[in-house]
Amino acid sequence: MSKNKLMLATVIGLVGMCSIGSLDAAKKNKKDKGTKGSKTAISKFAVMDVNKDGFLDLEEFLKKIPKTKKKEFEAKYKSSDTDGDEKLNKEEFVLKYKELIPPKNKKKKTK
Repeated sequence: MSKNKLMLATVIGLVGMCSIGSLDAAKKNKKDKGTKGSKTAISKFAVMDVNKDGFLDLEEFLKKIPKTKKKEFEAKYKSSDTDGDEKLNKEEFVLKYKELIPPKNKKKKTK
């Protein structure tokens, strides 16, 4: 098996039942300069999935969001639920990771 096919098989195993388009989007997220890759998204999903059922319900998703931002993030959550089952699976989360989880503000060093 070629190295590329082995890597693809590994990604499919990590992400779950994904379509090729989903994998392309995950690869694009990884290649975009300044964005977090799909491995980070998968790790974050695992941490947020408190009950380990393979899905993020709204309660799990909003757990660490400040009260002042809950409505904004609830809307992002709902727009990411592409199959309409009112929960996010790993594929939906990985595809929309950059929108769902904003980058942490890094403090600039002052001279």
